[in-house]
Amino acid sequence: MKDLMLGQNNNLIWINGDLALTEGLAMIKQHILTGLYTLLGDWLLDDTEGINFTRNMRDPIFWEHDIKKVILTTNGVNQIKNFKLTKEEQNINIYAYVTTNLGDIELNEVITQ
Repeated sequence: MKDLMLGQNNNLIWINGDLALTEGLAMIKQHILTGLYTLLGDWLLDDTEGINFTRNMRDPIFWEHDIKKVILTTNGVNQIKNFKLTKEEQNINIYAYVTTNLGDIELNEVITQ
């Protein structure tokens, strides 16, 4: 299976006039990241999808639950082997080591509120 490749700010990537495609581990990682950056209510087709970072601003336990849910419900993901979430000022730092059907993925993401 293949998907359109996304760059910074979820812009489509063009190579020689054609849309670039992604597959394999890169595609699974892209799907995880897309889920992590989807805010609750942002997706036109399902307003129940996404993470509500503002509702529970003072309790990262809710963020951890929602973030793990996004990762584990991504197609191809088997389990989260290691996970760490920290909050520093306006940043949420996410580290996850994920096993998939195709290999392992290491995520180091900073989500700015």
